[in-house]
Amino acid sequence: MNPNYIRYTDEILPQLNKIDLDSFKTKEDKLAFWINIYNALVLHSVINFKITKSVKEKGYSGMTRFFSEAAYTIGGYRFSLEEIEHGILRANRGNPYVPCNQFISTDPRLKYSLNQVDPRIHFALNCASTSCPPINFYTVDKINDQLDLATRNFVDMETQLQDKQLKISSIFKWYKQDFGGQKSLIDFLIRYLPESAKRKYLQEFGINSTIKYSPYDWSLNKI
Repeated sequence: MNPNYIRYTDEILPQLNKIDLDSFKTKEDKLAFWINIYNALVLHSVINFKITKSVKEKGYSGMTRFFSEAAYTIGGYRFSLEEIEHGILRANRGNPYVPCNQFISTDPRLKYSLNQVDPRIHFALNCASTSCPPINFYTVDKINDQLDLATRNFVDMETQLQDKQLKISSIFKWYKQDFGGQKSLIDFLIRYLPESAKRKYLQEFGINSTIKYSPYDWSLNKI
């Protein structure tokens, strides 16, 4: 076993329970902490659960279990991947396929949720799959610049213009609520795409642009 992994599990993880979550006062504090924790938990869980091909290798129910069973105890509370993403980072909007909030109103963890969704988080969270954004380490003082960069890179790489149709990541379909309606999504893409035929297409056709979503590759990435 890699000594760095042993040090992480034996020395670093137990410290998470001692963290004072009330000390994270700003949006930047929360974004940096919870994004880093999410990505670390994904990597740890892939190893711990002996995932070899995909987080979906045991089917949809297996993927659901992965995101709900992979969890850390932080500040005295249990937080799963599902709860970190939807309950904390997505301001308790809940899984887009489950018509309810992640945390009920009496859940003590609710007070740690962000007040509103910053859609750039979707380009910082890595779920160990090929179609996911790459992992980075996010810092409080640079978090906004880092999220902008991550968003620009992902949107440019994952956006294709073919036969006057724009193909974008399925992330935009799953989390369409976070990006607003069609016009808000178009504006978002224009904001983060570099000067290119793709950007000009959106600027020219606007809300009438034809958009399709690329299949998501859930195979285990090489992180």
